[in-house]
This record gives sequence, structure tokens and C-alpha cells, in this order.
Amino acid sequence: MILRRYKPPRFDPKINEPYKAWIRTLPCIVCRQWQLTQARYGLVECAHVGMRGLGQKCHDRETIPLCVHHHRTGPQSHHALGKGFWKYWRLNRYDLIKHYNQHYDAVRSDAA
Repeated sequence: MILRRYKPPRFDPKINEPYKAWIRTLPCIVCRQWQLTQARYGLVECAHVGMRGLGQKCHDRETIPLCVHHHRTGPQSHHALGKGFWKYWRLNRYDLIKHYNQHYDAVRSDAA
């Protein structure tokens, strides 16, 4: 029998719960751009949209707000369209990530 040493969970620098909580308070980017009624599509989720390797999750600071319909469940959702999501909805993921990071940093500096 091989005994394995217990390894405590390591700190993952990719996790940023306050940022994700803040993202969830914002309106869905697709609903806002196309003047869609977000209430019919449900809650806003943090969509991890940054660059990452196969089977890996990007940093929490590389998220944008998407409602459930546009994130996972709809036929034109981020999960359904994959890389084609950005062209279909005419969005630039890098500009959006940069915009939300700058806005979050400004909000945090005002609160401090």
C-alpha cells in the first residue's frame, strides 16, 4: 500500500471573489448593447472570457457580465458559439476586459 502525504489546498491567485461579486451586479453586456430586456433572461453571471490553455480557467479579472441566456443556455450564447460569439455580437473581448478592470479599480479607489 502506498501512503500519500496530505497536501493542503494551495492558494490560487486566479481567484478574486470581490471582483466576481461586483461583475454580477452589472447588466449583461449583450442585453445592454442591443437593448434587450434582461429581466426575461435571468441572473447575470461572470463569464470567463480571457485567453487560457485547454482545460484551464482564466483569471477572475478576465470576466464580463453576461446573463444566463447569453452566457450558457441560449442558441447564440458564449458556450454555444465559442470563438464565434465575439463576431456574432460585434464585441471586442479585450476592450471589455480592460474597461471593466479600469472601472473596478476606479470604484475601489473611490471607496478607499
